[in-house]
Amino acid sequence: HFFGILFFSSPLSFRFVSGKMASSASSSSSSSSAPEAPAPTEECGGEDSAHGYTWTQNDDEVIVRVPIPENTPAKQVQVEITPSSLTVGLKGQPPLVKGKLFRPVKEDDSMWSVENKNSVVIYLQKQNLSSEEWWECVIEGHSRIDLKKLKPPPKHIKDMDEGAQAVIQKMMFDQHQKRMGLPTSEELMHQDALRRLKEQFPDCGVDINSVKFANSGPF
Repeated sequence: HFFGILFFSSPLSFRFVSGKMASSASSSSSSSSAPEAPAPTEECGGEDSAHGYTWTQNDDEVIVRVPIPENTPAKQVQVEITPSSLTVGLKGQPPLVKGKLFRPVKEDDSMWSVENKNSVVIYLQKQNLSSEEWWECVIEGHSRIDLKKLKPPPKHIKDMDEGAQAVIQKMMFDQHQKRMGLPTSEELMHQDALRRLKEQFPDCGVDINSVKFANSGPF
């Protein structure tokens, strides 16, 4: 599995969700302002000079940056995001980017922003999060990256889902216990089960120390 995390900085001047303005004050709180998009990296995305945009990705979303003329007002920008397609352009002009997406996205969770009045930043929320999907390109038929060379930055445990956090924390606990010569989490669980069994049946005549559980030895 690949794990990656991308860090963001200052808020944008405009933020749009599902094509509507959500916040226009760059001084508003971080909970209502979109963060500045990270610069693309060769490992996670790249520059598609033939189609005029750059892009990057993490395990949750694909981030596309499309340059527009300096001082272009946000109301002149048109972006259409569907589960399978993306169109970016300016009113009254041919689209700057248009085509079928490499993989499906969550339309309602995707958004776009105008940054510094000279670029449009599109945040495409990946639909297949459970499979930890990595994209070769943004639009089908456009420049592709080599997934064999994909090297996302390390992902901190706090940014993983609860299931992954629980697994890693258990592994770390078990490794610590083994180094200290102490029972692992599974062994502690078995010992507790035996203790409760002995308390419940003190006169059963069975030596609980000889009881074996699946994939474990006697305690």
